[in-house]
Amino acid sequence: MGQINKLTTEHLYTKYYDCATLYFYTKENLEFDLLITCPHAKLGTAFIEFDYPSIAKLVQLNAQDFADFMSIEYDFGAQPLSHAIAERLYNNYGLNTLVLEPSFPRSVLDANRLYPNCLRNIVDYNKHLDIKDSLVKLHNDYMAKLCHVVALAKSYNALSIELHTMSSYSPNVTKEYYSEAVKENPGNLLEYINLYRNSHKKGIKRVTELFTGDPDNEIFASKELLETLTLELQNKGIVVEYDRPYILAEHLVAHYLVCELNTVCVDIPKDLLSVTTTEDNDYNIAKLKVDQSKLALMAELFATAVVNANSYNLSQPKKRFTYGK
Repeated sequence: MGQINKLTTEHLYTKYYDCATLYFYTKENLEFDLLITCPHAKLGTAFIEFDYPSIAKLVQLNAQDFADFMSIEYDFGAQPLSHAIAERLYNNYGLNTLVLEPSFPRSVLDANRLYPNCLRNIVDYNKHLDIKDSLVKLHNDYMAKLCHVVALAKSYNALSIELHTMSSYSPNVTKEYYSEAVKENPGNLLEYINLYRNSHKKGIKRVTELFTGDPDNEIFASKELLETLTLELQNKGIVVEYDRPYILAEHLVAHYLVCELNTVCVDIPKDLLSVTTTEDNDYNIAKLKVDQSKLALMAELFATAVVNANSYNLSQPKKRFTYGK
């Protein structure tokens, strides 16, 4: 594992690990100007089928409902958007990007939560300690890889974005601010799924969220990137709110990224990337497809914001750091 593999495009290199995949949209030296993390990029079908088939047998859902649960939980559109941003930055603006994705799905193991919150409460793991221990090791390996990438990004003075997508409507819950909208457990998974299936009928419409940081702990996201992203989004008529509905809770890996890299975390309503939207009669949050024109618009918007923010970063000193195994 860890071997660099050159792909079909001249500039793209990929490093595969059991816990994560690193996509380098860079020159051969692998230096980058931007780090994009997509902690919920994986749908997880293959992960369950080939690595953890026992989970599908243990979860208290039929096969279709479990498939819907995985589809609802992953960040639809985040993976193609992150790569589209990286491609535009490299091809159109000469900026280099590293995209980091975990190998596991949020529906089972959340790469954006620290232990023990990372273990999704879909199985009684006290009765299945072997599965729990295996998942915890996988998460630990991912965190070790992420910490190494963060050190690399710091040495390059790279900008950093954590990219998410979310249900376009909140589930029908009473909280206005939260780190997780609904708490799952092995016995309420069908109720959990239905809250999101019906959120566009009973919930509150969401807009794009930018996280500014954790002011109580004096941790802040990049002011320059926040400003340029806000400007580009608003110029396209996209409404932006800050730190709502989600907060930068301390058990989130995003909290660590903001602390170390001044990462700007972005959460985009899925309507902004999907063919069908919550206004359509046949809308199904578990059966979305990417609208290529929307994807192109969002990718160019993000790329422009990064280019404008990077002009400030160019004036800051960089340290040398060689990427290792």
